[in-house]
Amino acid sequence: MSKRDPSTAFICLQTPNDILSYCAAFLEKTSDGVLLIDEDGQIIFWNRAMETIFAIKSSEALGVKAWDIHTLLANQSFENEDIIDKIRTDITRALHSGEANWMKGTLEQEIIDRNSQQRYVQFSFFPIETVRGFMIVYST
Repeated sequence: MSKRDPSTAFICLQTPNDILSYCAAFLEKTSDGVLLIDEDGQIIFWNRAMETIFAIKSSEALGVKAWDIHTLLANQSFENEDIIDKIRTDITRALHSGEANWMKGTLEQEIIDRNSQQRYVQFSFFPIETVRGFMIVYST
């Protein structure tokens, strides 16, 4: 099986801005929840599906540190500061290395959203390397 040159994936598009526009439209319209964390741990993308799944508007999520959003995702406050510290440490390490045990498969979590709807959500994670380290994509 041969590898496909990624530069040919968008052959019909004329400019890098076209590619970005189409990718942004796809991510916004997909039924999969997607969020993107920048190299500093700040949420920089939160699509409509995330709003639906977690009943959290993008205006509430954007700009929030990834470790702080976990209390909203779980719809609970973590009274044990050690849990938040562990989440912060794990995410920070992943942002520097692009690796974490929790990125090696699918993570399933029970949630009760703000509308008291109980559901199980599966997350997968993957790093995107940048010149400053890594960004992390959460997909559900």
